[in-house]
Amino acid sequence: MAHQLGTALYNANHDIVEIYNRSYNKGTSLARKIRAKAVEKIGELDPDIDLIIIAVSDDAINNISRQLGENKWQSVIIVHTSGSVPSTALNSLSSYGVFYSFQSMTAGQEMDFKQVPILVHSNSEQNTDLLIQLAESISDKVYKVSDEQRGIIHVAGVFANNFSNHMVTVAHDILAKNELPLEVIKPLIVNTLQKILEMDPIDAQTGPAVRGDTDVMDKHIKFLEDQPELKNLYRLISDSIIVYHESNNPATT
Repeated sequence: MAHQLGTALYNANHDIVEIYNRSYNKGTSLARKIRAKAVEKIGELDPDIDLIIIAVSDDAINNISRQLGENKWQSVIIVHTSGSVPSTALNSLSSYGVFYSFQSMTAGQEMDFKQVPILVHSNSEQNTDLLIQLAESISDKVYKVSDEQRGIIHVAGVFANNFSNHMVTVAHDILAKNELPLEVIKPLIVNTLQKILEMDPIDAQTGPAVRGDTDVMDKHIKFLEDQPELKNLYRLISDSIIVYHESNNPATT
């Protein structure tokens, strides 16, 4: 997050003053890339700046915020970039908020931030307006959301991104164990993603579960007999699809 967001802000002509990282070498590497100064200690950060972005793991946010609780940063807006941690984790500070880039990020990946949704929230309308202006300088998709709304979006993201990726991982393992290439399933993955971008996902659902084809499902379950975890996962998801579509499309049942 720090590398992706820092680079996006730098490319939008924002002045990145300093970088602190618990690994000074990593901080130096990013600082060189965006023409900033790397510091070895949080206490060395300049108090005469406009914004501090805490781009760390969720469990490190409280520790960092405590260190930034000194009076010399009380006039600085301080935000974190977490999807699940409430903004109130920073409420020991005078001006605080959240600047959350709602996208899966990997180090070294090139990213078009103009297409990355940014969710902002702060403890004052004035600060929120400033965060919106900053977000709009790097993204075309900026949303003002509450802590609760951001948490809901994060849960939805886990289902849409993390869980779907795991399903592809499972598919990869099934193919690999049977000496079949992942490439055979890639066109299906691309087509599925394209369809759910073009239509309501409920209308894009296909497969034996939504058709109620118990013969095919039984064959699949039999194939997974020696893999009880996958067999149970198959049943659980199939049952979920059946119940969901029976509830939302009663005329088709």
